[in-house]
Amino acid sequence: MNKTLFTVCILLLSIQLVFANDYDKAWEALHRNDRKKATEFLQKALKDPATAADAYVTLVYLNSFEGNEKTGNDFTEKIIKPLKDANPYLYAMWFQTPVLGSYGKKEATSQLDLLSNIFQNPNIHGSLKAAAHYVKGTHHLSANEFEKALTEWKEVGSFIDWQFVGPFENLSGTGFYKDHGPLAHPEKTAVFSGVNKAPINWFTPAASNQDAWKFISSHVLNKTAIVFAQSFIYSPEDKEIMLNAGGSGSLKVWVNDALVVSESKEQVTELDYYRGLTKLNKGYNRILVQLGYTGNSTPNFIIRCTDANGNAIKGLKELSSPQPYTKAASNAELKEIPHFAETYFQQKIKAQPANPVNYILLTESLLRNDRAFEARKVIESVIKKFPDNSLLRYELIQCLSKTNNKTLLSQEIERLKEKDPTCLATFILNIQQLMNEEKYEEAEELHAKMDKLYKETSSTIQT
Repeated sequence: MNKTLFTVCILLLSIQLVFANDYDKAWEALHRNDRKKATEFLQKALKDPATAADAYVTLVYLNSFEGNEKTGNDFTEKIIKPLKDANPYLYAMWFQTPVLGSYGKKEATSQLDLLSNIFQNPNIHGSLKAAAHYVKGTHHLSANEFEKALTEWKEVGSFIDWQFVGPFENLSGTGFYKDHGPLAHPEKTAVFSGVNKAPINWFTPAASNQDAWKFISSHVLNKTAIVFAQSFIYSPEDKEIMLNAGGSGSLKVWVNDALVVSESKEQVTELDYYRGLTKLNKGYNRILVQLGYTGNSTPNFIIRCTDANGNAIKGLKELSSPQPYTKAASNAELKEIPHFAETYFQQKIKAQPANPVNYILLTESLLRNDRAFEARKVIESVIKKFPDNSLLRYELIQCLSKTNNKTLLSQEIERLKEKDPTCLATFILNIQQLMNEEKYEEAEELHAKMDKLYKETSSTIQT
């Protein structure tokens, strides 16, 4: 019996030793908010191929939390090259400084290099290539290189020639469910009953934006409305395609009068977030978009026809003026197609429920498409296991700020200030509060203390 017990103890100890690698030790330190020790363990974990990718991702978010965002080619070396599928990571981390950062002119050479890598790499998803062309376009726009910007935006592969009709009533979002008439009447002579029963008809704008996304506010001034847009797409052959949509507002999309995409919730999404399988007929095909919004000054949408991997279908031509087309025989059953990044990290969490970084990545993926409620549920599920981890709780703060839940947001901020008084976010919040209270000397003293504590931080957050 004693020998058996001894053997069991040795086995348990061996299991602990196997799993207590540097990456796990780093997260144990993060659960105690010992971020300095966590960084040391993560640097070691980078040298182990089994943990290098997760260690790198954790470091990126930890450095961001510490105000120490660095650029460099590490993302390509640590994620794109070694991983079989880097696409979900690229999507989730898109706006992180070591990846592509914010929209605008790219000062970091590494970010421009990554864009080139995305364009040339055959393993990068077509949706990400399209998004990268949009990013490159905004880079050129910020540098006043307008022709180069237009060239990049054309590579996105979205349709830009549209006719519009609107505004229609959308009181409290109820307009989404009504039949306003444009579905049955693509002809220019059709007259519809708009807001306040005013007669309205299809119109083609004299000028329209050319930057891949189609913005409505230049053509319909109402901030609460239902607006329809139609375009006629010529295909040289019958072809099964993926209809991709994104935008700001509720959305319906029909192809040849068959409903392909339907989302009643007003969300702000990235391109290609909504997808539906459909068919383009040889000849012209009508694409009709219904966009609904309430209190929105920048309603917009984007439509692309792609293959299953997000690559734009070549050889299509578009006209805004009505063309003869063959109606679809019937509406196909609508089937929600989840985003590849969300699916990937959901599966990673199932396979590795004790690995916190996957919860962060799924949260970030969901937040990119205005799914703050779902993101909050994800991050709260791991916070229950590690309630004192400020890095995880900071993700919760991002979710609460997206939902405008001021009560819970205020509670979470106060908790952070109390439980983790020396983290950079706490310093920033306290300094801002002192400035608002016009206690400038105290704010200056606290700022000096922050600078001393975070003197190695590469980027000082403005307060």
